[in-house]
Amino acid sequence: IFQELYRAMARILKVTYNQEVHRCRLEEMSWAAVSATVTAVVPTTAGDLILRYLDDDGDLCLLSETTFDDFQELYPKGTLRLEAADRAPKRRGEDAADSQPKKQRGFSSGPIPGILDAIMRDNGLSATAVADLWVTNADDLASLASRKVQKIDKAARNSPEEVRALLNSLVEALEPFPQLHVSRQAFGQVLEDPELAGFGIAAVEMAQLFAGLSVQEQRDIAEICATHLLPVIPLFLPWWISRRCEEVHASAECDACHLNPIAGTRWKCTQCDDYDLCQECYNKRGELHPEHEFAAVEPDFWGWKGK
Repeated sequence: IFQELYRAMARILKVTYNQEVHRCRLEEMSWAAVSATVTAVVPTTAGDLILRYLDDDGDLCLLSETTFDDFQELYPKGTLRLEAADRAPKRRGEDAADSQPKKQRGFSSGPIPGILDAIMRDNGLSATAVADLWVTNADDLASLASRKVQKIDKAARNSPEEVRALLNSLVEALEPFPQLHVSRQAFGQVLEDPELAGFGIAAVEMAQLFAGLSVQEQRDIAEICATHLLPVIPLFLPWWISRRCEEVHASAECDACHLNPIAGTRWKCTQCDDYDLCQECYNKRGELHPEHEFAAVEPDFWGWKGK
C-alpha cells in the first residue's frame, strides 16, 4: 500500500534537450530533486545545464532554487515540463583584455569599485563598459552578494534616496526581460516598503538569476540596465569618495618609503615572502624592486578583497 501511495505522489517530468524529450519520474517535488533528476537523465558532456519553464504568459523563465516556488505554483499537478540547454561558456578569456588582471585594465578589484572609480576619473564611462564588467564578473557578484546580504541592507538604510533612485531605474530597465520578472517584482515590493526591507535578498536573487543566464542574455540585459543606471550611479560618488579616503591596510607597511599604513592599493610581491609597495612606489618598481611580479591587494569593499 505504501509503495502504491509513494508512486501516486511521484510526478512525471519531461525534459526537452537538443530536440529530444526525456521522460522520467520525479520522486520528490523540490529543487534538489529536479536538478539531480535532470542531471541523471540528460546525456550531456558540457557539465552545467540551464533549465527553463514556460510561465502562464508563455515566456521561458529560468528555473533555479530562487524561482522554484513560482514553477511549483504554475504546475500544482500533472506532468512537469522543462527545457534544458548547455550553459554557454563565459566570455572570460575570450579577449586579451579579459585575460588581464583588472588593475592593468584600469579598474579596482571588482566591478562595483571599478565602475565608481572609472566615473571618478572621467564622466565618459559608457554603458557598454559597465555591461562588460557586469557580465565578466557575474559569477563573482552572485557569490559576493549572497555573503553580504546584511551589508547590502545596511547600505540601503544609510542611503535610502540613492537606493530608491537605483531601484526605480532597475525596475524600469528589467521590464522587457521575462527571465528576471521575479526580480523585478521583488524590487517593486522593496520600493513599497518605507525601510526598503528585503533589498539584500532581492539583490542576491537577481545576481544569482543573472549568473545563470547565457552570455548573450546577460549582455542584452546588462547593456539595457547600464543605460538606465548610469545617470543614477554618480549619486553614490560622495559616499564612495569618503570610503576611498578611509581605505587603508592597517597591518601593511611600504618596504620602500615605509609608509605605514598603506592607503589605497597595496602591491604585494608574488615572489617574496613579505614585500609590499604603496601605489607611488609601485610606479617606480623598476628601480626599487626590479624583475619581480606584483599583485594588487585592495582594501575591503563589502568583503571584496584582492588576493
